[in-house]
Amino acid sequence: MERGPVDAGDVGFQIAPRINAVGRLGDPQLVVDLLTTADSDEALELARQCEQLNRQRRDLCDAIEAEARALVEADGEQRSPFLLLAQSHWHHGVIGIVAARLVDHYRLPVALLASEGDGRLRASVRAPRGFAVDQALKACSDLLERHGGHPAAGGFTVLAEHVNAVHERLCERASHWLEELGGQRLVEPEALLPLEQITPGFWKQLQKLEPFGSGHPAPLFWSHRCQIAQQKLLRGGHLQLTLRQNNATARAIAWRWGDAPLSATEVDVAFQLKANRWNGQERLQLELAALRSSGGNRLLLQRSNRQYWVQRDGNAVVIRNASGDELRGEPTDAGAISCSHPSSTHPYVQALLQDATMAMGLSP
Repeated sequence: MERGPVDAGDVGFQIAPRINAVGRLGDPQLVVDLLTTADSDEALELARQCEQLNRQRRDLCDAIEAEARALVEADGEQRSPFLLLAQSHWHHGVIGIVAARLVDHYRLPVALLASEGDGRLRASVRAPRGFAVDQALKACSDLLERHGGHPAAGGFTVLAEHVNAVHERLCERASHWLEELGGQRLVEPEALLPLEQITPGFWKQLQKLEPFGSGHPAPLFWSHRCQIAQQKLLRGGHLQLTLRQNNATARAIAWRWGDAPLSATEVDVAFQLKANRWNGQERLQLELAALRSSGGNRLLLQRSNRQYWVQRDGNAVVIRNASGDELRGEPTDAGAISCSHPSSTHPYVQALLQDATMAMGLSP
């Protein structure tokens, strides 16, 4: 790590993973000794041991991920709605990390299982937002030796003879969840942020909200109609982009993107803002959570725990609720949204129209 001020990002992405690696692969006493020693030489040696375990953790994760993705890809496009993969030699300490990576890549719930001996397998489960892992495992409790978790993650132990039955039941729940999504991926940006507003001053104001973490995540922004000025595939399957919007440019990174370049020339992007330090310099970059081709004419909008299907029709948007009722609105030159529906003046409907037109890039 380069010398400089230590912020919440350094703790979350530099220090914490090394502490975490010790707990996964080694003896946690190593970290206790590191954090309590007053001997700088001893601290340096203990830190080196933490770093060695972290490198081992990375290598294990990369190897298991490659093997797991090969298993998934072998099924082609007919893959299960709930990805359940098992290999006896996988390391229990890191399969949760790999499961989370697979969720990011495939946008499906994932369970990775490794042998526990005596005919049992232990699993780590991760899922996209909206799929409740704890409830899914509860629905399989009669087939499991034990289980636990929360909506985003969990684990269970199962007899090998029950694995197929558990998978079938989890696939049923995942299929129903995917049907409710209508083939759309749920992304919930908090604000539209033009690239020209991403400045050092804005970054300093954003840092005042730290530390970010569970229960207080970093804000998710989005920006639309960004021209792809340059793109480059990096080692490890990461995609680096240079985006241009009007007279502003920004660097963006899509971690673990894959090996296929983007074919679109103009995209809408959802991102978190991060500071990248290199060679003593700090510059801001967008860490992409999702992207789509600009001008896409369909999306799923979630608002106040309700879901709406939004479709673009020329310069207008058509909003449909779960009951099939439709609402049509069109931005006007005066900055308002024209809508003939009887309830169009209701504050909730007005806000819904604003959200939908902004999401489709049609904000007046």
